Amino acid sequence: MLVQFHFVPLAVSYLVMGLCAVAGLLMHCKKPYPFVVLVSYMAILSIPYVLAYPVLSDDAYRYIWEGHVQNKGHNPYLTPPGSAVFAGDTLAAHVNFPQIPAVYPPLAQLVFRALASIAPSMFLFKAFFMLCALGILWLLAKKRDLFAHADYLWAILPITLVETAWSGHFDALGIFALALAVLALKRGNGVSTGLFLAMSISIKLMPVMFIPYFFCALPREKRVGFLCALLMVPILYLPFLSANSSLFFALVNYTRHWVNASAPYSLLISAGCSAQMARLILLGVFATTWILVFVKIKEINVKIYVSLFSLTLFSPVVWPWYLLWLIPFGAAYFPYTIALQTILSISSYAGMESYLTGGIWSENFGVCLAVFIITLGSAFFEYTRNKDRRHSRVNTSE
Repeated sequence: MLVQFHFVPLAVSYLVMGLCAVAGLLMHCKKPYPFVVLVSYMAILSIPYVLAYPVLSDDAYRYIWEGHVQNKGHNPYLTPPGSAVFAGDTLAAHVNFPQIPAVYPPLAQLVFRALASIAPSMFLFKAFFMLCALGILWLLAKKRDLFAHADYLWAILPITLVETAWSGHFDALGIFALALAVLALKRGNGVSTGLFLAMSISIKLMPVMFIPYFFCALPREKRVGFLCALLMVPILYLPFLSANSSLFFALVNYTRHWVNASAPYSLLISAGCSAQMARLILLGVFATTWILVFVKIKEINVKIYVSLFSLTLFSPVVWPWYLLWLIPFGAAYFPYTIALQTILSISSYAGMESYLTGGIWSENFGVCLAVFIITLGSAFFEYTRNKDRRHSRVNTSE
């Protein structure tokens, strides 16, 4: 299907919506908007996005296909869309990188299968993921003491509608489970914390780095139950073990070869580093950050946010929908950085016009570097402001 796409109108509308969201944040901080206002805004605006075919990403076609082939008795980790087995399959023809099998974790695959068993429909998949996003909004609004300002940012920032309702990304599933894990942790329930964290990991592997955070935050007597609950992750892989060595083939391929919107990676390549060396250096920087977070930061939401934020800064590949994970856990402390970073993420799609017309994806290094510097500067400003406020409160109490 030929799609007419022009980046400038999209970017302008996205920026206008984002700036309006920032202006509204100033009012929300003084007097939070009622849940009914936020959910009505989000639900109504999502309708045209859900009904439209995705343009900015074709990932949703892969979700549908992977659910569809499971219902046909195939293992998506073993047989890629381009296999001769699927010659003539109209769904397989829409999947990008047809030579690569499934990369998404097992619970995501089971969700795809359940949805495809109802109907292999783009509308159904996108509507379900949007319902999950509305469920997150409900949770954030209900627990504003734990997720301050997050309900507003989740509802108003354009990234939620664009990446969930329009592009059909399923990240809302994993974010919902991770937020429930934080809530269970605050209640001191080790088993529930482990189950929800295992669900989040089984939807998107990224939260695996939070296991030590949750483990150490729990009382000692709750840790065994937490670890036992995490066994859900390998258990969910059991139905797919017939893939053998292909089980993680796509994941390894992704981590070794993919690149997108990473200024630090481009700088290292320009400095003469090989691709492998650049990835190792960035991994070392991120690992150092993770250790500092583990040792220095106590609040679980801040731990999660800073870890995710550093990952978006130093990972060789960053897609805009990854930034959705930042909103619930960092909104209380870095609301303007989140708003700014998500708004500027629209620059990642500047190469879409050339890709749709000529199949060539191009990036502007200057733009990537500017976004990196602005985002990092904003985070440093808010960190300094938060630190000054804490010192002020301490001095006042004394």
